[in-house]
Amino acid sequence: MNTPVPLEERNDSELGRILRNERFTQLFQPIVDAMEQRTVCYEVFTRGVYPLESPGDLFRAARGAGLLWEAEHCARRTALRRIATLRDLSGTICFLNISPEAVCDDRMTPRYILGSMEEFGLGSDSVGLEVTSPVHEAPRTFERKLLELTSAGIIFSLDDADPSVEQHMKLLDLLRPVYAKLPRKLVHNLGRFDMGQQNIRMALETLNNNGTTLVAKGLEDRDELEVLISLGIRLVQGYLVARPETKPPEIQEEFESASLRAAAALLATNRAESDCPVGEVSGMPMVVEKGRVNCEEMDRIFQDNPEVDHAVVVVESKPVGLVTRTGFYLNTGGRFGYSVFQRETVDALAQPDPMITGDGVRVTEVSRAAMGRPSHRVYDPVVVVDWSGDLVGTVTVKNLLDRTIDAERKNSGALDPLTDLPGNVSVRRKLTEAIALKAFNLILTNINGFRAFNLVHGFQNGDRMILMLAELVKKHVGTYVRDAFTGQMGQDRFAVVSFTPVPGDCLDTICREFDRRSASLLYTREEQERGTMELVTRSGSMVSFPLCTVSIAATGNHNYSDTEVSPALVLDCATSLLRKHSRDNAGEKSGFVFDARIRRARTNSAELALQDQLS
Repeated sequence: MNTPVPLEERNDSELGRILRNERFTQLFQPIVDAMEQRTVCYEVFTRGVYPLESPGDLFRAARGAGLLWEAEHCARRTALRRIATLRDLSGTICFLNISPEAVCDDRMTPRYILGSMEEFGLGSDSVGLEVTSPVHEAPRTFERKLLELTSAGIIFSLDDADPSVEQHMKLLDLLRPVYAKLPRKLVHNLGRFDMGQQNIRMALETLNNNGTTLVAKGLEDRDELEVLISLGIRLVQGYLVARPETKPPEIQEEFESASLRAAAALLATNRAESDCPVGEVSGMPMVVEKGRVNCEEMDRIFQDNPEVDHAVVVVESKPVGLVTRTGFYLNTGGRFGYSVFQRETVDALAQPDPMITGDGVRVTEVSRAAMGRPSHRVYDPVVVVDWSGDLVGTVTVKNLLDRTIDAERKNSGALDPLTDLPGNVSVRRKLTEAIALKAFNLILTNINGFRAFNLVHGFQNGDRMILMLAELVKKHVGTYVRDAFTGQMGQDRFAVVSFTPVPGDCLDTICREFDRRSASLLYTREEQERGTMELVTRSGSMVSFPLCTVSIAATGNHNYSDTEVSPALVLDCATSLLRKHSRDNAGEKSGFVFDARIRRARTNSAELALQDQLS
């Protein structure tokens, strides 16, 4: 049995009192499948008491006092005790945080961890460990200890795993944890920077083969969710989903509506490559003859076949009803539900009017119709029939989304549904053509403070701002340069490729017009007078943000002395220049900058960063 770590009675510090008395509070935050509105697991946070209430302060103090192992030991005990008292987890696994230092401690053994779980009647099927960082000063020891624990059947999640860091990817390939969480800063920047999305796509291909699922943590707004879903990341965690609570919390309604919007937005961009008759993507579901199966038998089918999500009720091959797993247990749950319906045929609980479509209807049409159903029916399967009305199969919104995501990966250069501008692939293609002719010019634009604007003024006004900038760029660049190609490389980021340089007068006009029009159309009079936007946070405090501005960066073939110039190099240089201008001019008026440096094709990212610091 694992007993609390003894501490000397003379240790009267706040930390000592917390550890001696195990004065910890556990908070549960769900990790949710955004497309199925389903909690897949929980992360369990540990808090102390004032003045060491936050986990950061608590474990930082423990590390400084040389008591990190003792603090984590006590925290795990209280967490396990709390998990053991909960009856509404329904077998959902809970992950407890563990630091790399604790992993590498000689006292950390499979016997120690499994014994701690067994003491409270728990096993490795209900509790896992989340390593708080993929980095330790003794990497070989770190890897060896993790492999020992993994071999003993302990389930792991790895926090702050950055796909752009080779060391992190090697560790993921070695350990193959169940989950790997993306760093919060990467999630927040996905909609803004292209490179992060490319790293995610490459990581997904690798990790999917290893059985590791990526989780996006720190999710706070709807735009991030749309980008994540378009990339194929479905598991999310953050305040948009649910705040940490002392009891496992319900998924927030705001997140449910946000995920519906994200799904609708993705399906609305369904490309020609993903469009086909819906019969080609349908699959044959569980089929039950009307009047032949009672609810007791249906319960056994669902229990014995976790992969079965629904069943279609038929009469002579004609669908007459739909039974979903969620709907079935919603009706048979509660104090009397099961006893009432136990002997009834499952027809009594079937939806008599499921969405039915012909097998020749295009996927795009089915997608739009499916997303137009009432919110409580959006994720129900769509029943597919042939010309005679016989059942062909069913198709789920997940099927439609997965197909659309695959098409998006293959053709991210298609037109943006809001601005009607071509995307990344098209921009890179045009830039490649211009580079080959040794007469290229590239302009990148970015809206500074756009995330804050969305929080304060909402997504509809955010769309208006994006459209306004898109119109300004197309109008004024087209006036000055006839051969310009304008594309969109991110939600609020535009690119212009041309053979002819775009003059400063044109860029200045775009900046002045953006400031003038956004002030008069998108901000209140009070905001214009203050020069700031204000937002009341969840804690009730007031936070001020500067008004949005535009930064524009311009580079061209005259900035590259080496003949081996690639689109990636030009885009990296322009992006670096754009970030520097945004950083140096935060809170000021919109502005632009021309690249004044001579670049070389072999310049690496470290050299680029150094050039930015010195310039």
